[in-house]
Amino acid sequence: VPSWDGNDDTLTRWINRVNALAILSDDVQEELGSIVPRRFTGNAEIWYYSIHQDVRSRYERSWTTLREAITGYYMNDQWLERQRIRATSARFRDATSPRELPTEYVLRKLNLIDMVYNYTQTEQIRLIMQEAPSAWTPIIQPQNCRTMVELQNAIKYHEENLVD
Repeated sequence: VPSWDGNDDTLTRWINRVNALAILSDDVQEELGSIVPRRFTGNAEIWYYSIHQDVRSRYERSWTTLREAITGYYMNDQWLERQRIRATSARFRDATSPRELPTEYVLRKLNLIDMVYNYTQTEQIRLIMQEAPSAWTPIIQPQNCRTMVELQNAIKYHEENLVD
């Protein structure tokens, strides 16, 4: 079970990782409700153990009930707006990632988009390429990429040419 420190910028990736465990079986989904809180560190641990024991017991019935508590506290409107701004403003080698490779940019931007939007793969490709250097377009030819896997493969294949 992955740990989580209360960093809301990594929250959705962490939830997705726990969700992947929860779908293994109904028993696992139920047990995660009591196991996951023991994997909290930092601010997540402080928040969780500030909650009254009776309430924590209800949260720990299953991963579903615990996840609802976590998202209710952390994923509020302010969080959502902050993540939307991050997703739309992320650019290749921006101030947050000045030395990233093209493949790293695609994964970072995709993660940010998936955090707050429910876009089709075509829309994801458009948003990723919109903030990539214009010199990428004739090399990658995103109009020929129908899926994110195709875009990722094309960028990986041409990575050396994209950083020149």
